[in-house]
Amino acid sequence: MSEYHEVQANGLGVDSTCMLAMHLDREATASILVMLGLFETFESAMAALNRYLPDFEASVFSDPGNEHTHTYENLEYTLEKCAEAGYEFVVVRNEDLGPIFDEHIKTGSIPFFNGGKHVCSMKWKVQPQQAWAEERFGDEPVAWSVGYAADEEARCTKFKAKDIENGDNITRLPMKDLGITREMEEAILEQLGWFPAGKPVRQSACVFCPYTTEPELRMMIEEYPDQFMLLVDMEEKFANVSTTKFEAWNDAGNPLNGRCHNILENGKECLSKPIHGEDLCPGCGCDYDNAHLLPTFNKKCLETNPKGYGKNIRRAPPGMWAANYWSGEGCRKGFQRLIQREMPGKKKDKKDPDYDETNPKGMASIPEWYDYITQEVA
Repeated sequence: MSEYHEVQANGLGVDSTCMLAMHLDREATASILVMLGLFETFESAMAALNRYLPDFEASVFSDPGNEHTHTYENLEYTLEKCAEAGYEFVVVRNEDLGPIFDEHIKTGSIPFFNGGKHVCSMKWKVQPQQAWAEERFGDEPVAWSVGYAADEEARCTKFKAKDIENGDNITRLPMKDLGITREMEEAILEQLGWFPAGKPVRQSACVFCPYTTEPELRMMIEEYPDQFMLLVDMEEKFANVSTTKFEAWNDAGNPLNGRCHNILENGKECLSKPIHGEDLCPGCGCDYDNAHLLPTFNKKCLETNPKGYGKNIRRAPPGMWAANYWSGEGCRKGFQRLIQREMPGKKKDKKDPDYDETNPKGMASIPEWYDYITQEVA
């Protein structure tokens, strides 16, 4: 008996769907693993399954409100399969923020800014799952099983490095521990007859994932044009809001919120406000953006600096942006686009006469991606 409540974090992609299908039919899975050459005997396969694949109490899928159509087809199919097996499959959502599209249209932002943090998964995936676990189990520890295939070593390593441990909770990677690769997962799902809407399980991802690849954009254009238009709508709103908020900031005289948290000789924090265009703190003279590296910097300033813990921070007042993230004006790392991938041919070397300092990473807008992909097909 595990000392943890064993729960599967299910994303309804190939990895986690395969893990769930294996859990629902372990004996058939053991036979398939022998057929695939992972184990020599049925008994050894069953022993490995019992060791590495937990006896889950439930699987939890966190719906951001904007998954691809094939993911929702898999959700409907999965709910039917689990109901037939008498197994609990839970769907949770971030009820405070609502669907990811609605939240970003409301704020005029995009999910990820170059140089920032990718917080979408935390807000729309991890937090709703953890809230469910806290309501269900209270302070009792939970072991979350996550579906990463054995041949996704970089992904597994990166995940383990930051982990999602919370208190006494832990994370398990059963597919990696069993040595099951993505190709094997697809074979297992086929052998177990898992075909949502009569089709093989496909990769799951939010429609607005900043790491969407060129093939995935092509898939949306060809199969889900209505979803693709949502990308256009979000980016257009971002362009308009970014321009408007930057203009408001300029009209107001470039005001900045924030305080310097360097500790002075009298033992008190400097607390001087930053000045636009000045790198040195007007109060103590320290390099404003690098003050957090000084031994005299107050790194325990949660109460006075909750949003910039451990750093000085330059922030425009509410309703204003200190840069036009669409045009790149005022941006230190270039302009921003919804898709954070380089478009082929866009990125230029600094020595190239066509180098664009506002676009050092070679990003492109959604309409530019559309033209590139449709012309490539033609």
